[in-house]
Amino acid sequence: MRIFSVFLLVILVSSCINKSIKSKNDCTNNSGISDSLYNAILFYQTQNPIPIYDEKKDGVPPSSESLLKYIYEVQFIKERDTVAIITLKLNGVRYQKNMTDSIYGVFEDSCLKATYLIDNEALSKNFITQYKRERLEDFKYDNSSIIDIIYARYIYRISAKKLVFIEKIAGNAGK
Repeated sequence: MRIFSVFLLVILVSSCINKSIKSKNDCTNNSGISDSLYNAILFYQTQNPIPIYDEKKDGVPPSSESLLKYIYEVQFIKERDTVAIITLKLNGVRYQKNMTDSIYGVFEDSCLKATYLIDNEALSKNFITQYKRERLEDFKYDNSSIIDIIYARYIYRISAKKLVFIEKIAGNAGK
């Protein structure tokens, strides 16, 4: 009986281990970005999901002109260190006259939600396998209203083609 119990326990534990490994591998990176950046964005997305409108809770749906354009943003910046900053933007893609050549996206696959990159100095070259400019206009926000909701920012230092988490800067968006 003891041998049977131990055998059953081993099968149960190995089954749980296989399920946890499989759940991590359910996402196949087909996005055009490196696995290191892909995993960092997926982690951010689990911590900061795009809100889902609930008509029963929230009432009448907003007009289509005022609908927000949620998209994840990754910005590469060179300061003391080269850093990547990941955040969720609810007012769409940031277009500025001097930045049109440095905006890439939209990167997306079955697990990765819509994400775009800002890179003024080609700092993302080790993290992008396919530069593209597709569907950016879909996320351009044309409403001129001021939006004061800020989502958390996760800051990563770029070190030897890898991302090293530095800090989380809290935003004011409610969970």
